[in-house]
Amino acid sequence: MRHDVRVPGRASQGSLRGATPIPKILIVAPSWIGDALMAQPLLARLHEKIPGLRLDALVPEWVAPVVRRMPEVDEVIVAPFRHGPLQLRERWRLGRELKARRYDQSIVLPNTWKSALVPFFADIPLRSGYKGESRYGLLNLIYQDDKRNPMAAHYAALSEPPGKELKLPLPEPRLRFAAHEVRATQHKFGVGAPYAVFCPGAEYGPAKRWPYFASLIS
Repeated sequence: MRHDVRVPGRASQGSLRGATPIPKILIVAPSWIGDALMAQPLLARLHEKIPGLRLDALVPEWVAPVVRRMPEVDEVIVAPFRHGPLQLRERWRLGRELKARRYDQSIVLPNTWKSALVPFFADIPLRSGYKGESRYGLLNLIYQDDKRNPMAAHYAALSEPPGKELKLPLPEPRLRFAAHEVRATQHKFGVGAPYAVFCPGAEYGPAKRWPYFASLIS
């Protein structure tokens, strides 16, 4: 069974300690929905490489609905942080709460300095991710970014040791949902089948504002 935990202050520990130790990884998820989707091949690849893995994800509130749909994630931990401020005290408090879970590794997907603080404060022994904002010390397994990689490969490379070639093809991103949920959503918006969904815009990045959406729809 998958779990979803909101963390307003204290993090729920759940029943994470069984008689037999299992490998546990904490993913610090990207701050944007599209990037979170592109990170899913990494999660699938980790499960391929580590049998019995327990994989939890620390996510912003606005990304949580997408990550909840990822079958690779055992527990979604909704971070209490606002977008922008450092909130050092809150990050320290959450890190100390998560320390009790005894994660074996954390993989930090955002490049910001502050995104690496919670795993550091949680004393997770292996803290990996890209160098980003010179996160020496906060991370102890640092990868050098290869700007040539597409985003999915960029994240999935963190499943291999630094410098090792990534095995392709990658698993396709996939979200889980029930048929009755699809029918309810179609009914809510008056959508019949077949249908297509377009997202012609982006919060950041002019490359995502493709000028030919209207032609494609026509």
